[in-house]
Amino acid sequence: GQSVVMEATGNGLKIHAMEHALATEPAASTLAANPTTAPSLTSSPKLSQQANIVPLSHAEIETSGAKAYACRELVELSKEAKSYFRALDGLVVPYGSLESVIALNSATSEWAALLDEAVAALKVGVPSDIETICDRLQDFVTSLSVPKTLAVMIGKAVASEDDGGSDKGQLLMLRSSANVEDLAGLSGAGLYDSITNVRRDDPESIERALKKVWASLFSRRAMLARASLGIHPKDAHMAVLVQPQLAPALSFVLHSSHPMEEDALLAELAPGHGELLASGTRGSGWRLTVSPSGVVSDSFANFSEALLPNYAGTLTSKTMDYSREELSCSSEARERLGKQLGVVGKYLEASFGGVAQDVEGAIVGDALYVFQTRPQP
Repeated sequence: GQSVVMEATGNGLKIHAMEHALATEPAASTLAANPTTAPSLTSSPKLSQQANIVPLSHAEIETSGAKAYACRELVELSKEAKSYFRALDGLVVPYGSLESVIALNSATSEWAALLDEAVAALKVGVPSDIETICDRLQDFVTSLSVPKTLAVMIGKAVASEDDGGSDKGQLLMLRSSANVEDLAGLSGAGLYDSITNVRRDDPESIERALKKVWASLFSRRAMLARASLGIHPKDAHMAVLVQPQLAPALSFVLHSSHPMEEDALLAELAPGHGELLASGTRGSGWRLTVSPSGVVSDSFANFSEALLPNYAGTLTSKTMDYSREELSCSSEARERLGKQLGVVGKYLEASFGGVAQDVEGAIVGDALYVFQTRPQP
């Protein structure tokens, strides 16, 4: 009944008891940080003294996280003609905002006690106790009362974007930007929540989404992942990146270094919203291998439905007819888009210190958008 940590490397498989993970404070060498964007995991983030918003153009790693800072860099890079992509502007609810809201709810002592219980549960390693304290932490966060003025400011401050649909830029996405993700050696991909299709004119929806992103820092999976690396629960902090929501025709994930091929990139594309690629939905997307010798189609998309955002704040299913999809019918279209993705991938890799990148983005009309880039595991 004891939790264990499993480490798989090229040298073999190691298994050890979870109780050792938090026996000491994390060492400075826990992660090999990206020197261009990522801080050491042992460095202390700068916590805001109040719940507020920061323009993305002012985001720093120490206040807003590596993801938000990378998105700031994407906006700046997208202004260069040779970059061939667009990026979304936005704002950040910085580190310390959650703690400030807890203080406004007169619950700082209660929160500190819960974190102490989490530390104890992770050291002992009883799975049921870990799950219980994680549930309590998340329930605590989602039950907080957030100042309505903060939600209203968020809705009004994010600039509209031509979303490619009929909603005229009225939807937002609230994305995690923790100090324990998007780092070289610790991508944290899939560990923390991002909430899409949030109506900018609905402060209550914005508040709920904000609290869900904060709470995702304390999910059982996230807590165990950090504990396996010796990261103390009190050392993890969450900022929230807010950007306009698009209605893409295609979404993509791009690996600037192909995992199986030398001097090549790998792109996977799906119709509609990127949730198809992120959620493990049954089916596959178009997979393209891009190299100096050309673009090779490794597979064709076969998802039965695409997901499209709507103004109601949900995702609408659309039955796919691939006989009408250009990427399925035209080798020229695949070649053209593959080459464009190849240029973007290598440009971003070079721009972020020569480190291979995992890139997420979408096609909206004739425009290629990059939503985020992180060091490739």
